[in-house]
Amino acid sequence: MNDTSVHVKIFNADKCIYENNNSVVSNANNLGSLISCLKDTRLEVNDFLTSLVEEQRCSADAGDRLTSESDTDFEDEVEVVNPKKSKLTDQ
Repeated sequence: MNDTSVHVKIFNADKCIYENNNSVVSNANNLGSLISCLKDTRLEVNDFLTSLVEEQRCSADAGDRLTSESDTDFEDEVEVVNPKKSKLTDQ
């Protein structure tokens, strides 16, 4: 009997961060079973990737908040600029 499965690995910088192995159920409708297994695998991978993106977005938002808080410290400082008169004036 031939054992068929769908195996997925996701790597980040040579480190495996996700691994999934779904077996295809052997029955009279092998193509239907394969399609069902692929759909299940796709859903699981999409869920993982979505959670990964959300984690990164939250981390980036936290970093942006820290940056914007430190930027507000400098907003109170007033920069004095000495305007120079143009040498090309109407005579």
